Amino acid sequence: MTPVKYSPNGRFNHKYFFTCLVDFVTKNVSWRKYKGTITHPVNGLYLNGIHNRYVDYKVYDELNRQILNIYLKKDKEKKLKIQMIDSSFIANKNGSVFPYLYFALQNKILGTLGWKTWVFLAVKNNNHLLKDETKKKILKYGKKIKNYRLWINPQARLSNLGLIYQKIKEETYIDYNRYNGRKKYHKVSILTDSIGIPLSVAMISSKQSDALSIPETINNLHINLNTLRNSKINRYKQNILGDSLYHSKKNIAYLKSLGYNPIIKYNKRNTKNKKLIKKNKFTIKEKEIYRKRIKIETTFAWIKNFPVINQNYQKKIESYNGLFLLATSILISKKI
Repeated sequence: MTPVKYSPNGRFNHKYFFTCLVDFVTKNVSWRKYKGTITHPVNGLYLNGIHNRYVDYKVYDELNRQILNIYLKKDKEKKLKIQMIDSSFIANKNGSVFPYLYFALQNKILGTLGWKTWVFLAVKNNNHLLKDETKKKILKYGKKIKNYRLWINPQARLSNLGLIYQKIKEETYIDYNRYNGRKKYHKVSILTDSIGIPLSVAMISSKQSDALSIPETINNLHINLNTLRNSKINRYKQNILGDSLYHSKKNIAYLKSLGYNPIIKYNKRNTKNKKLIKKNKFTIKEKEIYRKRIKIETTFAWIKNFPVINQNYQKKIESYNGLFLLATSILISKKI
């Protein structure tokens, strides 16, 4: 099978596909309309299948790990001396992540829901993982169980309906956000070095607080930064910068346990005690270091120059995450 319809038989290797994928990330075009480059023609839908296969086998994670190791071979301590963490909203245009109905099917809990809830789950959410015919069959079956007869999970009862529904909502990454009106978003959390090169990326819910995203972002690192070892040497001790949304006792204790020196702006909303606010003010040295946090805003500007990254058109969060890692790998390669 060849990527291009009616094309002569030929062997298409990974280099061929990666050339097309890099080109796809830099263009504002859908998978369906993408035709490849002049020298590397390819069917867009076929390329999407290859991309999803790369995502499943964690090819982009390995690519990101290898290219970061090459980038950090020179001046590693200097680059990692200051690290920054922040998040940004990504508008959802066509994608759907863990939609309510799909999640319910995966966890075998639809048998406990009433037919009205079935209608809401099947129609109201942005569900691209199920076909219209499947939705109609589900709704038809849903009306037959108006009396909440148990279908799959006999242990679940009607009293658990509220808890089940809440659990489904919590598992939804893409959702409405009170700060963004009637648009759906999810958030991307990034950890960068002193230059602004992304070291780690995490996809988080649009409703999740930034304060909760620190462990997930740091755990997604593909390389060892030797933070704990360098914490014993003042010359190489690594500072991590964050705005007031990241400030909490739990976060500071967690970062110190990893060997970081957290320089996070104190959140004044936590208290009205003026003495406590004064006590948590930055020192002159910390103020000088904290001014460099602006670099991470530049990183988001670089990343959002890729049209496919600026807005989410993917059906799964894993697919978008793969493209995001590919885009960050391109940025890192430019700095080598």
